[in-house]
Amino acid sequence: MYKLAITYRTEEQIKMEEQVLIKFQNAFKNKSTREIYQLLDKKGRFFSNKTFHAALALFYSCFKKVDVVDKLLHVVCNGGYTNDHKPCQPVLEFRFPDYNPFSSNNDDINLPFGAKPNKKRNEIVFRFAFEIKEGKIFSIRIPNSCTASLQKEISMN
Repeated sequence: MYKLAITYRTEEQIKMEEQVLIKFQNAFKNKSTREIYQLLDKKGRFFSNKTFHAALALFYSCFKKVDVVDKLLHVVCNGGYTNDHKPCQPVLEFRFPDYNPFSSNNDDINLPFGAKPNKKRNEIVFRFAFEIKEGKIFSIRIPNSCTASLQKEISMN
């Protein structure tokens, strides 16, 4: 028989998780493995059972993919939640489109959360789902499905 365990998060826990996500967002935008190193739990499991150091190497390879001038000029970060086999985990989406500040055609630069990469702009998109414990990121994974809002799930309860 299965036991259903419902956990409630306090306001303090929610604020702490938000602060960790903001720190991760800034570290990823700045391509700082040093800052990410400080945010990850050394005993955590990342990206399908990778260790702490393997996760840092993966982030370094992500940074190398977007280390060109056209992608550095405009970085978009959106937030949302997972709605796959581990629902309601926070998700950060990083979008790196080719950007020319001197072009007047920038209407398609800020796409909404969850949109497919813009092929016209050679956009690279990273989405990460997080599990945070005691002020550290304990788990990071790539979500299969995500949504910008949990309003539908909240209204169903």
